[in-house]
Amino acid sequence: MRLLSATLVCVAVALMTACGPSQVEKEAVLRVLQMREQAMNTRNINLYLMIISPAYSDKGKDRAQLQDGLEAGFKIYDSVRYQAGEQKLQIKGKQAEVTGTYRMKVVIRGKEMVLDGKEHLVLAKEPDGWKIIAGL
Repeated sequence: MRLLSATLVCVAVALMTACGPSQVEKEAVLRVLQMREQAMNTRNINLYLMIISPAYSDKGKDRAQLQDGLEAGFKIYDSVRYQAGEQKLQIKGKQAEVTGTYRMKVVIRGKEMVLDGKEHLVLAKEPDGWKIIAGL
């Protein structure tokens, strides 16, 4: 009886830990989001592209088109200040979704614009880590 109880406890613990994402995975996804924020705020296109999957596709835009848009935007901004607000993270296997709010202040030719919005990012776990595959 004791052996059966111990076995059931082990199985229950194994199932609970296997069902949800690990803290390590959550932290890895959050690091991608932090890198994105840093890349935007420093207008560092190379850092930004490190976290974008080669398979990126969103609303008919692929990675090359995303890169072109980022490069154009980074050139015309005098400064960028992106700050994520509340974020909700869900990980299911090798895919993660992040929904949340943000505030972005950009200065273009001396004029400041403030953009408040919502975003929904989709990430995939690739051989070299988590990458954004949609949502930008």
